[in-house]
Amino acid sequence: MAGSTGAVSAGRDQKLYFNDTPDVATAGAGTYAVPVWVLIDRIGDVDLDNTKSSTEVNMRAYSSTIKVFGNKSRELSFTYYKREGAVDTVYNVLEDSYENNTCLDLAIAESDIATTGTRWQRGPFVVESMARSEPIDGVVAYSVTASIVDATTDGTTPFDFEPGNITP
Repeated sequence: MAGSTGAVSAGRDQKLYFNDTPDVATAGAGTYAVPVWVLIDRIGDVDLDNTKSSTEVNMRAYSSTIKVFGNKSRELSFTYYKREGAVDTVYNVLEDSYENNTCLDLAIAESDIATTGTRWQRGPFVVESMARSEPIDGVVAYSVTASIVDATTDGTTPFDFEPGNITP
């Protein structure tokens, strides 16, 4: 009997990036069409909560309660470890998003986003929470939560969450 050839993905191999656009704290040169991806590497666990609203409907035409589905909601959360005593560009970008509602073009990739065949998801997020934790027997960490927001790619074209990108 042949063994399984399927493999699982280790969380540590996944990557989280932000697009270094002129809008973020670094004032980079990235655009929606030509992103300049910056790796957010000082992170721990990452969670992308994909949910869909629904409502239950009871009608005489059905013997069971049915569900009608609505919009999707996406929330990204992760633990960030700030570089203390040195310039931390990523922290500055996250803090700017939190303090000023700056939209971040974030991408979650299965590996290096520049590698051909890499699957990744992308969307416009704003940091809505940066809770700081200072455990006595641990390290200082920030629990960051970012939520999808209304944004455009060029001032007019809506920028929605894109779940199925593959690097060519």
